[in-house]
Amino acid sequence: AQGFIQSYAQVLKIDQKQILAVFKRDFDLAPSGRIILRQRIKNPLSVDSNSLSKLGFLIIFITTFIFLLIWHFRWLIFAPPLSIYQPNSAKLVKINRIMVKGKTLSGAQVWVNNVLTTADKNGYFQQPVLLLAGVNQIEVRVSYKNRTTIKKIEIIYHPAK
Repeated sequence: AQGFIQSYAQVLKIDQKQILAVFKRDFDLAPSGRIILRQRIKNPLSVDSNSLSKLGFLIIFITTFIFLLIWHFRWLIFAPPLSIYQPNSAKLVKINRIMVKGKTLSGAQVWVNNVLTTADKNGYFQQPVLLLAGVNQIEVRVSYKNRTTIKKIEIIYHPAK
């Protein structure tokens, strides 16, 4: 066994004397000639239930704290939400003025075709837009804490004759 360990250590290019010392420290030769472990390690990772419950509580507390921190500052990390209720994209209209309505965060800045509009305390906004004959592109941009969301809507205006 010692010769095998020396050969193996030589192939792995590690110190043969050190490996043999570890082998002699941990193993013995039984009267039958078998190699046996000197001392069995009993439950090397034993943890009492009290420590385990404290660890579980700590993990739950830290996870909850991180979740609440991310939730509270989510709009510093992610772009603000933007929902446009009116008009629908690719809508054919016969009037030259359309009302753009939507919802975002309260306190966010909203631009409809580069015209600043205000959102109310619930985040709702509306802005009239004049249309030209043909395809009109309406751009709604929302900024909140240096994050921006942009949505574009195409409206086809066909004047009545």
